[in-house]
Amino acid sequence: MSRYRYSHNTGYWVSWAVTVLVLAALVLGVLYMLNTSPVVARYTVSSAKLEPGQSLRIVMLSDLNDKIYGKDQSQLIKMVTDQHPDLICLVGDIANRPQDEAPSTSIYTLPPTLASGAATPTTTAPPTTTAPPATTVAPTTGSGSEGEGASTPSVPVSLKGGGADLLLAGIAHLAPVYYTTGSGDADSEDLSAIYTLMKSYGVTILSDTYRTRQINGIKVLIAGLDDPIIRARTSPDSVGATMDKHFLNLYSLDAFKLLLANRPEFSSTYNQYTFDLALSGHADGGVVRIPGLLNGIYAPDQGFFPAYAGGLYQYDTMTHIVGRGLDNTVNFPRIFNRFEVVVVDVVPLAGSTPFVTTTAATTAG
Repeated sequence: MSRYRYSHNTGYWVSWAVTVLVLAALVLGVLYMLNTSPVVARYTVSSAKLEPGQSLRIVMLSDLNDKIYGKDQSQLIKMVTDQHPDLICLVGDIANRPQDEAPSTSIYTLPPTLASGAATPTTTAPPTTTAPPATTVAPTTGSGSEGEGASTPSVPVSLKGGGADLLLAGIAHLAPVYYTTGSGDADSEDLSAIYTLMKSYGVTILSDTYRTRQINGIKVLIAGLDDPIIRARTSPDSVGATMDKHFLNLYSLDAFKLLLANRPEFSSTYNQYTFDLALSGHADGGVVRIPGLLNGIYAPDQGFFPAYAGGLYQYDTMTHIVGRGLDNTVNFPRIFNRFEVVVVDVVPLAGSTPFVTTTAATTAG
């Protein structure tokens, strides 16, 4: 009768197999954490439009797509609450897509005439160097759909209990909330339901429009640019032509000017106007990053090796911050690319140029 004998070779292969299984489990655990747990990304931007002692804290959320973090959105609500925001900006794609499907390429590809930056502003904005005196919060002015003071509609049945509904229920009371559309909203079966959801929580909808308000004694102008696909249903205007039509005259207004625009690939077009800060999402953070070497491999509407995957992009007078979003639109796991709650602290100018400090995977590159 033959008898099995344990050999050193058998022990070697058993040890090797156990090692591989442990390493695989660690890799899967890291990938799971990277794709389920958001972080806070912090930026500090200085502006000559703030007086000594003034400050403005903005929390920016993008690309949630109705995703839920923790029971009843508790994790995300706590992350926002802990920041004590003065202003909350929802930069597109907060509510759901039909059947939870990823967007199709055809929906998100712009016609060439709309994709071009086009229409460079013909007027150079004169610099503004002083902020208005400190006052209490004043009524908002400008154009836009304002949730405050209006009759409150009910939450649409199709969105009730979803990630966006739960989020707004937990944060809408913290600070003024402003929303503009994103590319995922263009794919929605019922965009009006998303608008109704926002209005039910007093959120101001910015659709190629702007509002102004006093926050902490600072006059803040908040503009929102609709996603080009949504606009294309009623207008042939390019992004540049649309901005000319609605925002070219803003140079004459003395305020800290903030632009909410989901798509970061039009960054150079945004810079042609008089905005001090632009906030975007949409790029999925480039999906896969190699910190310090590669800021992203792929982003929707930018393709491989995107120029604006996530982080901070500094122009002469405008700072553009691209958040890495709170959900994937590309069917591939993120690597070294965490979901983000973006916090921007705007403070008085401390030197001759804006400065930045960041935390938790923030700067581009």
